[in-house]
Amino acid sequence: MTLLRIALLSLPLSLACGDKDGDDTSTGDGGADGGGTDGGGDGGTDGGTDGGTDGGTDGGTEEMGFTLTGTVVDLATRAPGGEGLCIHALDPTSVLGGDTELDIVASAVVGTGGSYTLEDVVMPSLLGMFVLVADCADEGTVWTTATGIPTSDYEDLGEGDTLNQTALLVSTTFKMGMEASMAATGSTHDLATEGAIIAFVQDAAGNPVGGATVTCEDCPLTWYMDADSSDGLFTTGPSLNTTTVQAAGSLVVIPAAPLDSYETAIADSSYTWDNQTFGSLPGLAVIGAFNANP
Repeated sequence: MTLLRIALLSLPLSLACGDKDGDDTSTGDGGADGGGTDGGGDGGTDGGTDGGTDGGTDGGTEEMGFTLTGTVVDLATRAPGGEGLCIHALDPTSVLGGDTELDIVASAVVGTGGSYTLEDVVMPSLLGMFVLVADCADEGTVWTTATGIPTSDYEDLGEGDTLNQTALLVSTTFKMGMEASMAATGSTHDLATEGAIIAFVQDAAGNPVGGATVTCEDCPLTWYMDADSSDGLFTTGPSLNTTTVQAAGSLVVIPAAPLDSYETAIADSSYTWDNQTFGSLPGLAVIGAFNANP
């Protein structure tokens, strides 16, 4: 396993920290209009490791990791895609601790039909991990997107094991559509600079739940997406949506989301959710899910 270090200064990214239960990448049926993507993924790296071998023990053999495989799916169109983009397995521990570089533990290029395989993933993080989809050389086709995977999904995996995981991507076209819809209400959000949480509110089986809210003590405005883009992605007529919309996959967007405890609730108490620690850093679309208790 080769550990690469990517500087935030050269690739601005945003991360979530999560006590997350369930599948972080489940999506609903709905959605807003947006674009697919093509083209490349994340570029350069700084340095390798000191000395000649990576990750092994003194005088021993190199530790072998599990295989992470799956399909890249466009958030807006719900269609597989991203051929030619770069995809990485990311350990968020160092950045969450204040470092300015990301730890990329495995990398590959997305293949036909959005398929990808990341080999030899050794993931020591106890804070969850991310699958990162990005342009390879700043082509501008995709907003760098990180799909979260909870620790419980991989902590017992090792050599010979395989984890299947859908990785979402947010195209630049769709990001611009969200910004335009926000701007129509007077907002001045620059998502590519601020970063954002993009999350699905779901029941225990992964189905979208309409009529729910997501808040935190220091949160900015939570934006609730609907399935009708003709009057803006986050408004019904002139009014901002105030709860999740099932037809749009119960999707919420929180720009510049602080690291905080997020509360999900619904007025009729038909579902309950545990509070979840989450957040973002500048530059990245962080994909997650708020899953209801069984």
